[in-house]
Amino acid sequence: MPKLVLLPAFLLVILAWLFALPELRRQPSSSHQAAVYEAYTVPGGFLIDLPDDHLALFEVALTLTPRTAGRVRAIGDGQQAVTLADGAVASPKEATIRTIISERMARQPVGRLRSRAGRERLQRRLRRDLARRAGIPVGKLLFTELAVR
Repeated sequence: MPKLVLLPAFLLVILAWLFALPELRRQPSSSHQAAVYEAYTVPGGFLIDLPDDHLALFEVALTLTPRTAGRVRAIGDGQQAVTLADGAVASPKEATIRTIISERMARQPVGRLRSRAGRERLQRRLRRDLARRAGIPVGKLLFTELAVR
């Protein structure tokens, strides 16, 4: 009688092992892995004259892939480091990023910077400008600090 009970139990264990083993060996596919981004804060911050005698003081952070972040910070052969107004040293790509952001922000009306919808629209436009003009794909663009006077 005990042999009859052990045989189905033994078969059940073997079947479970055969069906479970491929699941345990399966590696997660690369399409399911999340993209890795690195936070990059544009050095120096910004102080921009806005239309109608207003000022904007802000800082910008970007999320970049590690490869893109390395290209932004790198100073290659024949390139010179750029010294910013506050004394910070930037690579030529960082200087390009600062120029693109400064040009776009200088044309913004104060109301757009004060409203959430206006800031989100501006963030989308800045991301597009950075991709088109500087060749820098940006995951997200955030205003880490923003004061308008």
